[in-house]
Amino acid sequence: MMNSISFDDIQRFVTLVSQSTLAEVEISHGTSKLKAVNHMTTLQAPCAVAMPTTPTHEIPSPAINQNTIVSKAVGVLCLDGIALKAGDTVNVGDTVAGVLALGVLTPIVADKAGVIESFLLNEGDKVEWGQAVIDLA
Repeated sequence: MMNSISFDDIQRFVTLVSQSTLAEVEISHGTSKLKAVNHMTTLQAPCAVAMPTTPTHEIPSPAINQNTIVSKAVGVLCLDGIALKAGDTVNVGDTVAGVLALGVLTPIVADKAGVIESFLLNEGDKVEWGQAVIDLA
C-alpha cells in the first residue's frame, strides 16, 4: 500500500484550486499533506469620477462659541436616557448626550458648566466631529 500522492494527483489538485474561487485548500492522504494557496488577481477598480468641488447645497451649521458643547464623535445623536432640557444646569464632566456609530455609543461630555439654553440637534440627527450640540446660556 503506497502512502504518497502521485504527481498526476498533485497536478490535478493544483489545476482545480487555481480555477476555483477558494483562497486556500489543504488535503491529506495517509501521512502526506498538500496545501495550495490560490493567489487570485483582483480586478483594478475603475477610475473614480471627479466630483464637483463645491457642494450643491450647504447644510447650515450652528455657530460654535465659548458657550457651546460640541460632539467629539461622528454618528447619530442619541438622547435616549438623557433627562436634560432647556433650563437645566450642567457641570463639567456631565454626560449631556451620546453619539451612536457602528453600534457603539460615545458619550458627549460637558467640557464647561452652565445652563442649557437649547439643544441644537434632535434625537436621530446626524452629527459630525466638532459640531455644536448644545448652547449654554
